[in-house]
Amino acid sequence: MLFLSNGDFGFPFTWPLYLAKQFFIWSYQSGAANIDGITRMPGRLIDLLVFMAAGNLVFEYFFIASSLAIVFASFFYFARTFLKIKNVYIQLLLSLLFTLNPIVLGNLSKVGLVLAAAMLPACLTVVQEAFEHKRLSYFIWWLIFLNISLIHPFTFAVNLVASGIYFLYQASARRSFDVKSLAKFAGVAGLFVLLNAYFILPLFSIQTIDKGVLSNAATSTPTDYTALVDALNTGDILTGLSLSKNVVKDYDFYNSAYQPAYFLSIFAFYVLLFGLYLWLAKKFDAVDKGRFAVFLTLFLVLLALATVTLLGVDILLKLVINLPGGWAFRSPLKWQLYIPLVLIAMLGLLIKYIKSPGHRLGVCAGLVAMSLLMNGYLFVDIYHRLLTPRSIQYFGALQHLNLDHKNLLLAMGEQCIGFEQRYPEIMTELNQVLDSKNVQVRQININDIGQINMNSFGYILSCENIAESTVAQAPNFALTGTFVDGIFQLYTNKAPQPYVYAMPDIFTLGQQQPAGMYGFVANSLHKKFNFVDSAQKEGQAGTSLQDVFGPLTFGNIRNGFITSSLSPVRPGLQKLYLSASTKALYYDEKDAWLSLAAQKQPGYQLIPANSQKTLDVTVPAGKSLTVSYADQTYTYKNLVPNGSLEKGLWQKSVSDCYNYDNRPSLGMSLDKSQKTDGGQSLKLTAGSHIACTGPADIFVKPGQTYLLSFDYQTSDFSGGYTVNFNNLENDTLSGRLTGDGTNWRTFTKVITIPSDSISLHLQAAAYPDSSSGEDGVARYDNFRMVQIPDIQSKFYLVNESGETVNTPPKVSFNVVDPTRTL
Repeated sequence: MLFLSNGDFGFPFTWPLYLAKQFFIWSYQSGAANIDGITRMPGRLIDLLVFMAAGNLVFEYFFIASSLAIVFASFFYFARTFLKIKNVYIQLLLSLLFTLNPIVLGNLSKVGLVLAAAMLPACLTVVQEAFEHKRLSYFIWWLIFLNISLIHPFTFAVNLVASGIYFLYQASARRSFDVKSLAKFAGVAGLFVLLNAYFILPLFSIQTIDKGVLSNAATSTPTDYTALVDALNTGDILTGLSLSKNVVKDYDFYNSAYQPAYFLSIFAFYVLLFGLYLWLAKKFDAVDKGRFAVFLTLFLVLLALATVTLLGVDILLKLVINLPGGWAFRSPLKWQLYIPLVLIAMLGLLIKYIKSPGHRLGVCAGLVAMSLLMNGYLFVDIYHRLLTPRSIQYFGALQHLNLDHKNLLLAMGEQCIGFEQRYPEIMTELNQVLDSKNVQVRQININDIGQINMNSFGYILSCENIAESTVAQAPNFALTGTFVDGIFQLYTNKAPQPYVYAMPDIFTLGQQQPAGMYGFVANSLHKKFNFVDSAQKEGQAGTSLQDVFGPLTFGNIRNGFITSSLSPVRPGLQKLYLSASTKALYYDEKDAWLSLAAQKQPGYQLIPANSQKTLDVTVPAGKSLTVSYADQTYTYKNLVPNGSLEKGLWQKSVSDCYNYDNRPSLGMSLDKSQKTDGGQSLKLTAGSHIACTGPADIFVKPGQTYLLSFDYQTSDFSGGYTVNFNNLENDTLSGRLTGDGTNWRTFTKVITIPSDSISLHLQAAAYPDSSSGEDGVARYDNFRMVQIPDIQSKFYLVNESGETVNTPPKVSFNVVDPTRTL
């Protein structure tokens, strides 16, 4: 099947599925219900008919062309009625310039967003018409245009506020009309509420407009929407004036050879615009003079909002984003969408005062030449990337796989994001394939995969083998396919749970994470692993399960022993499972104390190599079971040189780990007032970019296990760490740190070294404080890293004395539609 790539608009290959998704499904990644599908279906009826008559490819062309046609019509109506331009050829030219300019074309993959922004001129025009003709029917059109704007909350908010301010301006000048029409105004407002009931009622139901509540993410980590302000902007005033952008580009505005021609055409346009103003301003009437001043002011404001580096605009935007519903304004680049309106409106006001046909023709010819020159490279790039039909090249096997009513887990990570940035067309094809399937997809960060029940998914799709070690612990899963030369892996659940099922076995885990327990439950207990938190109501039912050496810290390491103290979910008889090892193991058990050793000890009993054993241990109520492990081959020597920075900084100057515009604001020093170990700590600050530093490369043993720990003091997400391995794949571990900015906390992580890596590079970092706009500050102390034996997920404490789980003898269900099952 053919489809158009590089577009955010992904449509199924068949119209019945398109119809179903319009009614039921909103997002394939979260499976969220389409709350606006039925309400908006009449407006999509033409789309459906085109899809049915001509297929998905013609429909995709039609979708782009019809959206641009509406954009064109919106400004044509605005130019003729609002700007009072009488010459139809000038109306057509201005509308064409508004529809085909670098900002619109550069966002053509998001044509729905362009369409929503282009509703503002239509909104302003109908508001003016309503007051000039004293006909409230125009307000019905205003509501329709605002509903089209609701493609994105940002465009809806901007269009509503801008046209609402203009409404109040018009109303203040015609108060008699307002008084006579108060009842009709109330009726229009009521209609507005009814038209948007599908949007308003869910907000009342969830009692918030916070997007995070609607998220289907598996992690409870809050999303920092303000972080995008520092990345999604034009960066400098020159880029903003050039109507282009250097980030999140779908298309190239120019290359090195075409750049002079592009900038020449853009700034020739500005020369023409302000040259005409100097020539014609004295001819303006009072209304047009005021409008030109407003448009010019808005142009400068929009330029500053998109650039964000001027006059502290970034601080203002971050304050707005932190307000309820402010997440809609998280991307400053969206302000660019309104720049064509104010520029072309100013141009229209000027051209209508050119009386000489010859002068007018010359200006129009110059505008056409500039437009062709500024858009020439974009036209070619859009043709190749968007308008050229493509076929499934990389995920053909996935396209032919029957995924109807299946659950698929999309496990992604930083490596996948890097691949997506390098090869966006491949990820677009993956999106197209998944969008063309009646499959329930859940996307998750690979770091959070341990928090979910993998058995409930029929498939796991991941990239760069990042899920290999985790999936290996779930024996029901097997690698069944690879895509894109082995970059993507598809794992199939050989014994998937039914779409709806009752849990025959329940495991309570306490505060531990389930990662690593899947294989033990399946292979040793021969049960299906369904888990709940012990704090939940079901916590007293089923089997309690604990990894003896689950979350290790340096507090567990004492005098050459690794010691763990366990408080079982339920006291009494416990069964301790010791997994098979390639080496012999020795043990001694006395009075709720179990000692394990890798070397023979006096009085210890032998567990031969490659054998499994279970021990019965009784834990009295109110007591804990203590388990110790000793291996004389481990010294637990700290491998981080100068771990408490008592000998000074690791580097003479701070490193810049995100040098995107050569304007860093970074700092690094030793802080004697705040520390946890010794007399001083490391202090990193970042006003922009990312401040980072670390010791020299640390030599490690391939395939071995290490425990990393450090103390830190930071506000939420202002601190972070990175561990880079020196293997061929350049594997990386990284994360952001949460804190309250006052108290010291300890970060601990168990690291398994890749089999082809002999060293790693550790870095601590500070990020700008996106919530306040101030410098981000992160302090670090007491860095430690030691080699430890691989004992996690090897010893489990099990207690089956909970309440019996009664499961129904039969569970039946009927899938009514993609979002309703009975």
